Amino acid sequence: MNNYHTHTWRCRHAAGTDEDYVCMAIDEGFKKLGFSDHTCWNYRYAPFQQVRMELKDFSGYKRSIEELQKRFEGQIELLIGIEAEYFPDHMDWLLDFAVEQDLDYLIFGNHFLGDDDLNSIWSGEISKTQLSAYVDRCIEGMELGIFSYLCHPDLPMFSGRFEWDEEVEKEFERLCLAAKRLNIPLEYNGNGLLRNFEMNHEGYPHHKFWQLASRMNNKAIIGLDAHSPANLHRDLYEKCQSNLQELGIEIIDDLPLIDFQAIKAKRAG
Repeated sequence: MNNYHTHTWRCRHAAGTDEDYVCMAIDEGFKKLGFSDHTCWNYRYAPFQQVRMELKDFSGYKRSIEELQKRFEGQIELLIGIEAEYFPDHMDWLLDFAVEQDLDYLIFGNHFLGDDDLNSIWSGEISKTQLSAYVDRCIEGMELGIFSYLCHPDLPMFSGRFEWDEEVEKEFERLCLAAKRLNIPLEYNGNGLLRNFEMNHEGYPHHKFWQLASRMNNKAIIGLDAHSPANLHRDLYEKCQSNLQELGIEIIDDLPLIDFQAIKAKRAG
């Protein structure tokens, strides 16, 4: 039982210390815990969305996890990653950053349409007419080859601004086919599942999306998307696991790791 989608207080919308997450993960029986806070960017503009760590925060983030790796060695394996968007103008920088910082992994959270300025639209509130642009962006980001998996692919279903129909299914089918072609797992999001229960509303994970993913023979990875140590709960993980097993979807528990240095060298070619 592993989780690679874990945030920290540095993103401004999560709670608890880094050690709190590690201790909870150990208590709940996790073998691997990956930290993947919302990435910093080398912004040349402001203001930007206040939902991520700043560049100046990263050194403390990395140092904290490295210290915890030493303290809890033999009890749990800890990895250092980040969750990042696909912002075309910044992707060369992101790859360089992953190499320079020796990151274990990147995961792809397609949170915004547009760049990370205050005019961007959160993907959980897009309209039906904007779904095609969301899917296009997901596919373009996955095709870079730098992300280990796609987080909450069904995020646009969150707001309930549109219902699932043939047009919506056709767009998500494009996403699923691209993920299958690129052998990229899709994330079944535990935090979203909690929200579904709390709000008595099906946003994401959305059963229609995952029925489609099952028919497309996509692979899934469970990401608890922990914004609090309490999210790292065995029962939540097992509920996600059970839902996927009922659909017959193959579950990937070990994160596919990317050789960032090799990608950079190939591009320099």
